[in-house]
Amino acid sequence: MDDGTDRTHTHTGTLRLGPITGQVPRHIRKIYPSSITERVVEVTEALLTTNATLEDVTRIEGGKRRKKSEGVIHNHLADLGLTRGARTLIVNGYVPTSATRVVWNHLNGVRIDEDHDPEWVTLVIDTYLGCTTLSNPTSFHEHVAMRRGITAHLLRAGGRAPKQRLITSNVATAVQISAAIKGRVRPPGKRNTPPIVQQDDRRPDSHISLIPCPHCDGWASHVHALPEVTTGVICPACLKMPTPDSPTFPSDYAMT
Repeated sequence: MDDGTDRTHTHTGTLRLGPITGQVPRHIRKIYPSSITERVVEVTEALLTTNATLEDVTRIEGGKRRKKSEGVIHNHLADLGLTRGARTLIVNGYVPTSATRVVWNHLNGVRIDEDHDPEWVTLVIDTYLGCTTLSNPTSFHEHVAMRRGITAHLLRAGGRAPKQRLITSNVATAVQISAAIKGRVRPPGKRNTPPIVQQDDRRPDSHISLIPCPHCDGWASHVHALPEVTTGVICPACLKMPTPDSPTFPSDYAMT
């Protein structure tokens, strides 16, 4: 007869199990990811040594925690000796991975890739561990797209084009082109904006040209707003600034 019980046969007889009534409480333990504070070294290393963005390395924290994650990483980099200007550039993803990897390896006593130009390595370390003049570093990146538009137009024209054509083609305004030619000298403590193109003469029908690279037959046409690129442009062919003593930059500087 089925009385709702289970019977298990053993070598000493039959063991009666049940009937079981009521509810068995379920004990569920939620597993949460470790906090950003606990993982700050791991997350900061990933941000500086891989191509990961801030969103990539903090995705496990959820969108609501992005600000907290950013603050924790900022504080950790400050503890390592980076100034606010340098931290802002790095955390916001403006600095190429080759440079942030050099900074991280230097801070942690790790051997730096010998394939890099030693003069560039020294420039990066001096810039990001002694960068005190960037009061608002991200503001310098607001005009990069426009300035790259100017150099791209000139590059398509063979390196030189009438100034008026850039204006009528809506590449840039007369004021923006003038700033690209002259640069801008700012008060002490703030970063100057270097000139990135040349003007043949001051006539209304004058031509604008790219800065020729003194190291190869190319043009210094790739615009940057990074503090280590003091000329504001590098040559994408030889990866040098248009100065006689320029170091050779890694290839990712021509892609960012």
